[in-house]
Amino acid sequence: ILNGEDVTAEVAWLYDKPAVGTMVGEVFTPTGSVGGLGTLQALLGNATGYTTVAVSVRRTVNSAGLSAQDQALFDNPSGVDSALVLVYPYDQTVLPLRVLSPEFQWNGGSPGDVYRLRLSSSYMQYTEYFAAPSSHIVPQLDWENIELSGAGPVTDPLGVEFSRKSGSQAYAPVSIQLRIAQGFLYGSVYYWQLPDACGGSPEGKIVRIAPSSETTEEFFSYDSGGPQGGCWGCHSVSRDGRKMAAGFYDASANPVLYTLDLSATPVTWGSLNPSNQAGFVAYGDGGFSLTAVT
Repeated sequence: ILNGEDVTAEVAWLYDKPAVGTMVGEVFTPTGSVGGLGTLQALLGNATGYTTVAVSVRRTVNSAGLSAQDQALFDNPSGVDSALVLVYPYDQTVLPLRVLSPEFQWNGGSPGDVYRLRLSSSYMQYTEYFAAPSSHIVPQLDWENIELSGAGPVTDPLGVEFSRKSGSQAYAPVSIQLRIAQGFLYGSVYYWQLPDACGGSPEGKIVRIAPSSETTEEFFSYDSGGPQGGCWGCHSVSRDGRKMAAGFYDASANPVLYTLDLSATPVTWGSLNPSNQAGFVAYGDGGFSLTAVT
């Protein structure tokens, strides 16, 4: 109200967390997928006002097809589960954004058991009922919504309650805490893939995988120039992730030191002249020197 008149329709509204909700005119609408606390800004002429808008989300996924009666058993457990041990993820693990949903793993279940996984933070509660022998992965989209529902550089604790129902008896949950760092993990993991038919040899090749990917990438073909028909294994990546040195094996199984330019697209051979045989190499801290075992 300004000078006795309703000026709501003239106000420009800005909400700083579009994943949580948006303003359409003067109406705030939650997305329904992500929870959180955001700042709402109202602008009219030279005047500006601020307030906060919080959205809490509760989502239940009943993959096991449990009845409401069976679900209620988890809320009234009959005792401590001395057999169930949650082995991954670890208590107090900090997970970054934009990585694959963690695979919850445990020991102590029996065939036919049903489980409840409950993940809770200040603005999100995710509950899933499922039947699995020893591991379970929260659907990726649900996990990403859970990640985005925190606040601050490291979110409020994400409580994990994992409980089991065996027959008609539900046990008290095993509990740990996780945290979600509100930052992205960049880079790739390089590793030697075995076994693999590489140039007629079973010795393998190096592949890489990004933290957000379910599939590996064969980022370089050994036969793209250089020695032909061999394989490569022992390797070192520079600290900045832009260079790789590796022992490439020719048809006579002799390791030859080569470098790769990982910053190029596609990846190309590096500038180091392969004048020596080498089985193991390592970069110095600055990425400008190499130590090789010949």
